[in-house]
Amino acid sequence: MSLRREVVSQDEHRISYLVEGAGPVVVMLPAMLQSASRWEALGYVERFSDRYRVIVIDLLGRGESDRPYDPAAYGPESLVASVSAVLAGEGARQAALWGFAGGAEVAGLVARRRPALVRAAVFGGLYLGDVIGGLRDVGVEAEALIERCAEALERGDWDEYFKTVPVDIPAHLQSSYAETNTEGDSFAGQNSRLSESMPIDSAVIPGGHADAFLNVERVAAEVDPFLSAHFTQGR
Repeated sequence: MSLRREVVSQDEHRISYLVEGAGPVVVMLPAMLQSASRWEALGYVERFSDRYRVIVIDLLGRGESDRPYDPAAYGPESLVASVSAVLAGEGARQAALWGFAGGAEVAGLVARRRPALVRAAVFGGLYLGDVIGGLRDVGVEAEALIERCAEALERGDWDEYFKTVPVDIPAHLQSSYAETNTEGDSFAGQNSRLSESMPIDSAVIPGGHADAFLNVERVAAEVDPFLSAHFTQGR
């Protein structure tokens, strides 16, 4: 059963998070419109807490964490401070970070700015490069797709939003796990460079944006061996 805890970051924001399990620490970082409870509901916490201490953070403005109105409060250093405060509160000197979409961006920020805290990182649903151009090249009307998503969000029509988002992403636009020729392929190329440029070992979950979170079985099959390779139980 997950415990709900909270800490206060160095900029005096209250950060709430879930924690369950024992062992090496794995921090899960939800997407922009997600809270920690979503990861728990899909079974990620239960699946990994049998051998890791799993922490899922409600990043600033989400879930049960503070929601400051000042846009400056959501700057990169504030987000990094939130993750650092949670790790300090849990007495964790180092952790593996696993982020989806906006959470993956935060994982990347922490890895770059506080590399001593990060054992390894997993990025899911992180689209880099000229995705719109790449989709257009293979016949997907990317601008129309984005417009439909925006309209659904404005209406609060989540069913329509999630019907629209899981567009099939062509293989040559997927992640660095697939062996692709990155010449002239900005999406795959930039994802590869993302992992290569990190100061710690990192991996990118392959496939489309939604699949990198909602397809739990496939995601777990990708992440599990990567984490196992970077941790020894009890270490």
